[in-house]
Amino acid sequence: MSNGSGLTLHLLTKPSLISNLSLLIITDDNSNLDTIVETLEAANIDFTHHFAAVNESRLLLLEKDYDAVIYDYTVSKTRPIESPISKIKWWHTLPVTLPLVLVTDPLGDEMAVECIQYGIDGYVLRNKIDQLPQILTKSLANSLSLHQNKHFKCVKKLTVLNQQLTEENHQLQNFKNKIEDYICDLIHELRSPIAAILGFARMLQDEIYGSLNPKQTQYVSATFTTGEHLLELVNNYLDLAKINANQEELERERLPVEDICQAALAIIEKKSRDKGLKLILDIEDNIDFCFADNLRLKQVLVNLLSNAVKFTKEGSITLQVTTTKDFLNFAVIDTGIGISEADCQKLFQPFQQIQTLLHRKYKGTGLGLALSRKIVELHGGKITLTSKIGEGTCFNFFIPHYFVDPTSLSSDSNSTNNRDRR
Repeated sequence: MSNGSGLTLHLLTKPSLISNLSLLIITDDNSNLDTIVETLEAANIDFTHHFAAVNESRLLLLEKDYDAVIYDYTVSKTRPIESPISKIKWWHTLPVTLPLVLVTDPLGDEMAVECIQYGIDGYVLRNKIDQLPQILTKSLANSLSLHQNKHFKCVKKLTVLNQQLTEENHQLQNFKNKIEDYICDLIHELRSPIAAILGFARMLQDEIYGSLNPKQTQYVSATFTTGEHLLELVNNYLDLAKINANQEELERERLPVEDICQAALAIIEKKSRDKGLKLILDIEDNIDFCFADNLRLKQVLVNLLSNAVKFTKEGSITLQVTTTKDFLNFAVIDTGIGISEADCQKLFQPFQQIQTLLHRKYKGTGLGLALSRKIVELHGGKITLTSKIGEGTCFNFFIPHYFVDPTSLSSDSNSTNNRDRR
């Protein structure tokens, strides 16, 4: 049998053979210490020991690890007998419970019972010191058994608590799923009225039923812009909820890279031209096709390009495509206001928005980048960004040339081993 300190007990009919035992022997009278050590050595007990005065022992027990304590209490011949307990009242305040064996002259039955009730594990009369090895062994065995019982009870209690926690988490997840389903249903129902509002606003903008004065034109334009924002929020939330519920399946196909890049740039071309921004497409010569979901890949590109246009006052927006052995890399580089390092950590979390004057002016849905990250990960890739305040931002994402299961993308080497070359 062993405990955490390395103590090993071999339960035999003769005194137990104990190995690697660390003892603290405390006393107020050093005259009996040699006898205690010699008695233990004669019983073939393998041990190391330290001596300490009673008033120093508590500090030692807090600083070092011991397996047991032997308290050598000497009765004064000139003073009335007092209880050994009076000198070790701090014993029960120790953070770790150790076996305590008392070696003493006869104290009387009443005082001996008091010592045992206090928690002293072993009681050895000095005139029967040869019993010390057996009593020490028994005290250690009892202590070990007690700790094992406590450990078993703790494990049992932790098991019950873990089961309760699992059940509570299950109930919480069910409640969360119901809430999400309700929100998704609600948001889905918003699509039609928002689309109708946009349709009416578009007709008013085009002055199909009569001209508008400047103030009416301003209000109609604001209505149309707000409606577009709401529709973008609805669509992004539903897409994100679908991906989180593992209900999104990509329709991968062989796509011409230049065509899909040109299509994404065409969507943001008017807004960039209105701001006087230069659009640049830079594709390596050896890049032709990729395997991806056409709609979702374009959605990521448009999200990143729209952000770049929104937060760039002057300069250029570059869509750069490069390749490595296993991956196709897309980078959207702008000369905009940039993002601080602290804010970079927030960007890919749903509903997280940066609190700067310009970011508040051009407020987004807080879902576009979170959705883009999910889509890229579904493709078996990863999205990152580098930025510096006042110098612009670069969003970079890569997707494998061939389909890779996202769960297997633990490293570049793993990704090469999981290709599905279709």
